[in-house]
Amino acid sequence: MVRKRRWHGRIPAALAALVAAVAGCEPQVRWDWWQPPPPSHDVGKARIDARTALRQAADAPNAVTRAHAIEGLAQIAGARAGGVYLQALEDPNPTARFAAGMAVGDARYAPAEEKLLRMAEDKQAEPDRRVFCAVLYALHRLGNDSYTPALGELLFDPEAEVRASAALAMGKLGEPSAVGPLKAMLSDEQEEMVKLQTRESLAVLGDARSQHLLEAFTKSYFLDLRLASISALLRTGAPRAQVVLKQMLARDKSPRAKVAAAGALAKLGHIDDDAYALCLRAAESPRQVLREAFGPGREIADIEAASLQQLAALALGRMRRQEAVGVLHPLLQSPEGSVRVAASISVLKLTGGMYEPEPPPPPPPPAVEPQATTAPAMELPPVRPKLHISGPKD
Repeated sequence: MVRKRRWHGRIPAALAALVAAVAGCEPQVRWDWWQPPPPSHDVGKARIDARTALRQAADAPNAVTRAHAIEGLAQIAGARAGGVYLQALEDPNPTARFAAGMAVGDARYAPAEEKLLRMAEDKQAEPDRRVFCAVLYALHRLGNDSYTPALGELLFDPEAEVRASAALAMGKLGEPSAVGPLKAMLSDEQEEMVKLQTRESLAVLGDARSQHLLEAFTKSYFLDLRLASISALLRTGAPRAQVVLKQMLARDKSPRAKVAAAGALAKLGHIDDDAYALCLRAAESPRQVLREAFGPGREIADIEAASLQQLAALALGRMRRQEAVGVLHPLLQSPEGSVRVAASISVLKLTGGMYEPEPPPPPPPPAVEPQATTAPAMELPPVRPKLHISGPKD
């Protein structure tokens, strides 16, 4: 008999939604009365501090913080942060190694191939089957598909987290041949989070029914499934995504679900002023927002406040309003690693990115057209004056 593992704190960071209990009824709260703060007066300093905070988070003592930082670097820096991913492939924690493997694959960071091959060939080099899924994904993206068929076997692994990781990798590879195995897996799947990940991958691969079924997860009783479904709708480009997200923003009782929906809508190009104000308040005073939603008698857990603050910080980065840097900048000093990473990502998105843009290559020197040359005139010997004589008589 296989003992089921708990999801919280053990799922790879790329798969995990922030999990916390949601209880009680939450009254509707209006946010439009609150005015946003004035613009930050030192955007340049905020950008420098955000770069520093994100780099430091990649070496943080907490493994989940390291994993979030690697995912953030993959979004902001791509292959230019490849050295961080390569180092993280040797992280002692599988969550961080999983994030590193996915980042290498997303960025197609070729210098990591040798390390990935060792991890794929030797179970002692990589004993965790969740990380193995990320390794196979990265190798495939680098052009080596000799190990890819093993993902099909991992879809039926006894561990739910391994099945979810395999489904995620197969969806991101974009291979239509994965549709059959993914549907076969669903016939016996019992874990709701694995079902959601599998439906997301099928939707990415073009399965219209899965795109429609993703909407059902947005109405789940469990908050972690609702949050994960928001990300799934966004990644799959579901045709009704904007409609469903607007409904969540208007009707969902959880501030965290509202903030996550607002951020997803912003990425789709819909930025609502009231939603923006909500996200600013949630980033600055998450406990107050939660108390207003749950009532003053409800005890607010630290994980709830950190979850809301993280989601709000990420949402603000998608709203393309640089004045939000004034609220995000102080969060770079948060004791919560997930909040520091989220604030760093959003500050960098709003202020120009992780690195300075590369200068354009210098223009080639103007072509010099060869000038027509004429041969120098041949010099003739000087003509000597002719001596006139009178002949023999003289």
